[in-house]
Amino acid sequence: WDAGWSGSLSVPRELSLADDGGLRQRPAAELAELRGDGDHREELRLTAGDRYDLDRESSQFELRATLRLEDAEAVELGVLETPDGEERTPIRYTATNDVLIDRTEASMAPEATTDSQRMTVRPYDAPLSLRVFVDGSIVEVFANERHCLTSRVYPERADATGISLSAVGGRATVTDL
Repeated sequence: WDAGWSGSLSVPRELSLADDGGLRQRPAAELAELRGDGDHREELRLTAGDRYDLDRESSQFELRATLRLEDAEAVELGVLETPDGEERTPIRYTATNDVLIDRTEASMAPEATTDSQRMTVRPYDAPLSLRVFVDGSIVEVFANERHCLTSRVYPERADATGISLSAVGGRATVTDL
């Protein structure tokens, strides 16, 4: 607001009713036409203290993942990461059924917002299916086609393009990536 403007658009989405009568929301199918070449991995085992860096780097991408916490406190997807970790935006799925976008280290700019944003997903939502869209300063997370969280981040560095996965406090499995 202080700069005289604010706002962003989220990706187009389809809304429908789920079998249980709840609202289902998912990215519009037409977004698939925008995809380039992708990678696919299955059954990635994550252990606390280990970090899995994806082979791709980008500040614009779509990522799909199915996550299962084994005994981990959380599984973390790091996006917009610089090689030295000075800027990074972790997206965490916790054992308390929260999905959190942590903006505390998302930007070196002193005026950038650093508060975290979170949404709670229902306990029946495990394993968690995520679709993450990153487009420069926008991070949009869809969880189990039920919940969506959109956040603005402002990485300053051109090399803020890394993507990683890790487990916190135990083991987790990425069954599909």
